[in-house]
Amino acid sequence: MSDAIENWNVEKAMRKLKLLGSENNKENYEISTYLPAGYENASDGVARTTSLIRYYKNGKAYNVITIVIRGTKDWEDLKIDFSFGGFYNQANQIMKETDNFLKSHGIEDGIKNKENRFLVTGHSLGGAVANITADELILNGCKKNQVKTYTFAAPKTAKHKEASEKSRENIWNFSNTEDDITYLPASFNTTKYGNTFFIDPFRNWNRINLFFETYAKITSEKYFPFILQGPHSTAAYMSIVLNLEEFQKLDHFDIQSIPKIFRHIIQCPVNITVRDKDGNVVASIVNNKVEFEKEGVAECLVYDGDKKMIKLNGDSYTFELTGTDEGILSYWIETFEIDDTAKLVPVRKEFNNIKLTNGKQMISKTGGDINLKNISLHVTNENGKPIANINPDGSEESIPLTNNSRLAGANRYETSIKVAQDLKKTMNVDKFDAAVVAYGDNYADALSGAYLAKINNAPLLLINENNMQGAIDFIRNNVKAGKSSKIYILGGKTVMPESMRTKLEDSYTVKRLAGDDRFATNL
Repeated sequence: MSDAIENWNVEKAMRKLKLLGSENNKENYEISTYLPAGYENASDGVARTTSLIRYYKNGKAYNVITIVIRGTKDWEDLKIDFSFGGFYNQANQIMKETDNFLKSHGIEDGIKNKENRFLVTGHSLGGAVANITADELILNGCKKNQVKTYTFAAPKTAKHKEASEKSRENIWNFSNTEDDITYLPASFNTTKYGNTFFIDPFRNWNRINLFFETYAKITSEKYFPFILQGPHSTAAYMSIVLNLEEFQKLDHFDIQSIPKIFRHIIQCPVNITVRDKDGNVVASIVNNKVEFEKEGVAECLVYDGDKKMIKLNGDSYTFELTGTDEGILSYWIETFEIDDTAKLVPVRKEFNNIKLTNGKQMISKTGGDINLKNISLHVTNENGKPIANINPDGSEESIPLTNNSRLAGANRYETSIKVAQDLKKTMNVDKFDAAVVAYGDNYADALSGAYLAKINNAPLLLINENNMQGAIDFIRNNVKAGKSSKIYILGGKTVMPESMRTKLEDSYTVKRLAGDDRFATNL
């Protein structure tokens, strides 16, 4: 059967299906009593059923064992364990059950019998367990040609290196590109045993409709089960088996017109805000809880503590990440691209080993005209401006200042006025509420006044007895008049003339801060 499906020989596959269900056939097949084990609804794992057919061909006996593992019933099922360990525990339990089942029906060496032929299949969570069960059968003495496995929408089950070294070409995994479960566990360098084929629902929609038509003819049902009404992996696969000729006719679909989908996977304690190109929030995750996801635009998933997945279409979006604790952050972006054989293949951009601190802010722009490999991640300041690039290995490089402008006057006193004018523009204020004035012939008092200017959001102006009028004019034009506005004069009367005070105190509250020397003034 599997060779017929593998080679897309539908006629041969359907003939074999018919023969397996017939007691009278012309090819010397003999099928003994069908021995089902029945579904086991285990309290600690997935439900499954095992069946055995004693099968003769040209006088040689075979034991055809079918293991069907139920798919995910609901979200609670997924909480069995999204780690490889949870899947392996389930597979090992099924291995023991199958071995006991075979021995109880006269196959003394159980799963190791050379006449056994296994067909293992499962969907979703059951697909992951089926994938591992097939691998375990081979590890326990079965040859590859004794085991055929088909999984649908299965989560990941193995590390890339391990799966590649084992080369399980007898396992076929079918995944819907829209199904988030097939991307979990979202751990570094993970995959599934065997061959994985990605079925795009947009490209295959007409093919799936062919399956619906065939389903209706076979069952005489007018309405399909709900699970078959969407772009389902199983339905797309069966459309290949049942409608090959029509299926191939529809293969002219322009693959470049398939909508682009990006998955963002973040592992670490961070709050996330996603904005569209107009600045509107389309998704938000706060304290590991989904606060908002715009319907039809974003789909969010939080699992296994502080791991998050956000799925978006290919439009332009900005990701804002804010650390809520210390740790090591991983941020991955996944999508599909078309290879040279016109097949969909998964590709990923990774940022790993990023040092995270509470309050650390990062930003990334994705989608739109940005190619996956060109997606970047930056550390930002409190205003959201990028100040460092984050490399894929987690190291950071400060961003050199760009668009610099020179602020200069004829002397240091005029330069301080130029700086004050630029500060007003940067703060986007009409007038200041305060100003700080310091002696300009040396910088001791001016240095002390820098912090005072900062906490008051005020300009710092430099003067001496011959350069006061420019500062006075700036204050009158750019500081709000009234006693609520304060002008701080730093230094004693010997360096900061009293005339500076008298010219301003009619319109402002003027306060002189002075000590016996520069050190006392600083205090």
